[in-house]
Amino acid sequence: MIIYEVDSTLVTERSGKTEAGREWKSREQKAYANLFDPATGQLKRYPAETKLRLQDGQQPYALGFYVMSPASVYLDRYDAPACDVQLVTYDEYMAMTAPAFSKLFPRNQAKPAAV
Repeated sequence: MIIYEVDSTLVTERSGKTEAGREWKSREQKAYANLFDPATGQLKRYPAETKLRLQDGQQPYALGFYVMSPASVYLDRYDAPACDVQLVTYDEYMAMTAPAFSKLFPRNQAKPAAV
């Protein structure tokens, strides 16, 4: 799980025209991603600065900590996993995923044997 920290509500906007004359606009907000280190089994010591793409009309994320919404992951036109990061609070994440997880992973399910 990636834990994001938003420490500013500043949104950077850019716009322009393509060579074909079509207008484009990009809205981004800076955040810090606390990434998992598989070598240690812990979060990496220092977060990495990243940019979150905001949709047209989307309000910037408020200051605080977030996780990636399960709705962020989808299959692209080639049926390959793709991601469009949308953030939710941890409580929102748990409320969204708990019903699905409890159906897929019942509590009385046998645990795999240790290797």
